[in-house]
Amino acid sequence: MLLIGVLIEVALGIGLVWPAWLFRHHAAIPAPEPLAAVLGLRWSGLARVAATFTLWLAGYAAVLALMRRPLTIGARRALVVLPVLFAGTLLGMLPVSSKDVYHYLMEGRALAVYGDNPMSVPPAAYPEDPLAWTVSSWGDTPSRYGPAFNLLAAAVVAVTGDNLVATLLGFKLLTVAALFGTAALAWRTARRLRPEAALPAYVFVAWNPLALYEAAANAHNDLLMVFATALALDLGVRRRWAAALPALALGALAKYVVGLLGPLFLIESTAPARAKSAPRAVRPPRSFWLGIAFALALAVVLYAPFWNGRHTFDAVTSASGDMLSSPGWLLRQALKHRFGWEGAKLPVMLLMSAAFLAGYGCLLRRHWWAARAGGTSAERLAAFALAALALELCTLSWWLWPWYVLWLLPPAALLVGRWPAGAVAVASGAALLAYIPLNFRELFWGPPTTDRMPLAVVLLLFLPTLAATAVFWWRARARHW
Repeated sequence: MLLIGVLIEVALGIGLVWPAWLFRHHAAIPAPEPLAAVLGLRWSGLARVAATFTLWLAGYAAVLALMRRPLTIGARRALVVLPVLFAGTLLGMLPVSSKDVYHYLMEGRALAVYGDNPMSVPPAAYPEDPLAWTVSSWGDTPSRYGPAFNLLAAAVVAVTGDNLVATLLGFKLLTVAALFGTAALAWRTARRLRPEAALPAYVFVAWNPLALYEAAANAHNDLLMVFATALALDLGVRRRWAAALPALALGALAKYVVGLLGPLFLIESTAPARAKSAPRAVRPPRSFWLGIAFALALAVVLYAPFWNGRHTFDAVTSASGDMLSSPGWLLRQALKHRFGWEGAKLPVMLLMSAAFLAGYGCLLRRHWWAARAGGTSAERLAAFALAALALELCTLSWWLWPWYVLWLLPPAALLVGRWPAGAVAVASGAALLAYIPLNFRELFWGPPTTDRMPLAVVLLLFLPTLAATAVFWWRARARHW
C-alpha cells in the first residue's frame, strides 16, 4: 500500500506539479490551453501527462482491488492518510486544465470588492481590476452558479484580497475540504449500511484521481455540490428529513443540478418501515414537510441579496443551448446535414429533454413501487440517486465536461462493491484521460474549432464507461444466477 502511495506521489510531483508550479508560470493563465503552455505543445508534453494519469489510475485500481483482502492496521492508516498527502502536493499546482477558478475569483470580487451582483454583472465590467487579466474566456458571462457558491467565493476573496496565489489557494482549500468531507460522510454512511464497506467507501472517494485533480489542482466548485449531496444522503439514510432536504437545497443553491434528487427523497420518506406483501401508500412524515419549509426558507434567504426579478436566471438559461462534447452535441452533429447546425438545435433539445423526462419518470415510478413493497432501503435511495444523476449527464448536460462525473461519487460510494460503483470508477478514469485531447487538441487536429476534439472526448468518456457497465452488470447477474 505504501509503495503504491509513494509511486503516485512521485508521479504527481514530477509529472504535474513541478512543471506547473503555482508560484511561477502565471503568464500561461490567459493561454488558450494553459497545461499545453507550461509543458509545451509537443508530443513529449502530452506523453508526460498521459504517463502521469495512467500511473495514477493504475494505482487507484490497484488500491480498490486490494480492498478486497484483509488489511493490517498500518495499511488502513495509510489508506486514510495518503490521499491527504496527494492533495497537499497538488495544492502547489497552478490550475492549468480548466479556467473556471479564475472566473470564480472575479465573481467573488464583484460581490466582495465592488458590491455588485455577480449573477447579473460579468467579470468584463471590471477591466481595471488587478486580477481581471486572469479571465480569458467567458468574461462577458455573469455567474451561472447559485447564491450559496457566490457567497463563498466572496468570502474567499474578502480574506485573500488582491493576492492571486493566496486567492487560488483559498479556493483550492475550500474544494479540498469539500472532497475530504465527502469522503468522511461516505465512510459514516456506508458504516451504517454495511460496516465492512466503510473504509472502501472512503477510499473510493478520497483516492479517486479525478476528484483529487479537480479539488486540489483545478479547484472546481462541483465538489461543494458533491459534499452537500453526500450530506443529504447521509441524513436521508438516517431518515432525518428535516435536515436532509435543506442540505440538498444547499447543494442546489451552489449548482442547480442536484435538485432533481428532491422527488426521490420524497418517495423514500413515504416508504413503510418494513417490506409489505402488497404495496400501500404511506403519507410523508411531518419531518419531511418541515424539511421542505427549511429548504424554501434557505433559498429565500440566500437569493434575497442577488434577486434581479425575471433576469435573475438569465445567465443560466443562456447556457442551455451551448453544446459540446456530449450526446446532445453528437446528435446535433448527425442532424446538421439535414437541418443545418442552428436548425438542428431545437429538435435536439426537444429529443434529449423528452428522453430525460421519460427516463426520469420511469425512475420515479420504479422507485415508488420499490419503496412501497420493499420497505426502507438506503441502498435503494443511493441507486436511484445515481441513476438520476447519470441520466441527467447523458441527456441534459449539453456541454459535458470531465469534472461533471464527480456528481456521481456520493451515491456510488454507498454502492461500493456493487457493479454501479465499478462503472463510476471507470467513468472517472475516462474523464481524467479526456483532459489529454482537451488540453492538447491542436497537437492532434489543429485549431480548436474542429469537430474532432469533442467527438474524441465523447468517445473517450462513454465507450469505456458503457463497456465497463455491461461487463460489471453481466458478472453481477452471473453470480446471482
